[in-house]
Amino acid sequence: MALLNSFDISANIWKINKPLRYLFEDIKGMKFDEKSSKEFWALAMLYHSDSPYSEISTKDALVAVRSYLKDNKWDPLKSKMREAFMRSVLTTAERSLLVQKQKIEERDAFLSNTPYSVDTCDFLEKILVNTKKVQDAYADALRRVLNEKEESTRGAVQESAGELNLI
Repeated sequence: MALLNSFDISANIWKINKPLRYLFEDIKGMKFDEKSSKEFWALAMLYHSDSPYSEISTKDALVAVRSYLKDNKWDPLKSKMREAFMRSVLTTAERSLLVQKQKIEERDAFLSNTPYSVDTCDFLEKILVNTKKVQDAYADALRRVLNEKEESTRGAVQESAGELNLI
């Protein structure tokens, strides 16, 4: 969980993790208040691999996030914090996993919206045959994120023999 030491969305992120503020200070008009804390958590709920919504569709996760924010029109793509969040809070492996997830969702929508006909059957069958490759690529990206979490320790401290269950 690299920069997040908790996933308590009821807490003010700027109070429980003060070093995070430095990553967002260059955002014009940024205020480190309750509202921006909730927006930070909304981005974490949508994009962070530790989110309880990380394995459901982005569309469904967005419904939950908008409910949390009590704002049915909130658009993460218009969030002034989104770029800093993606760049600073997520690891390279987590960003790669998000791209994989986004492309799978786009692919699924494309397949769902393309009618099966004499004109499209060969094309659709070719795409469907490659489904396992796409799923395997996503599984590999997910494994990299999980391995990264497994290998890291808070503060890059080496774990003791007891913590590693060697004694």
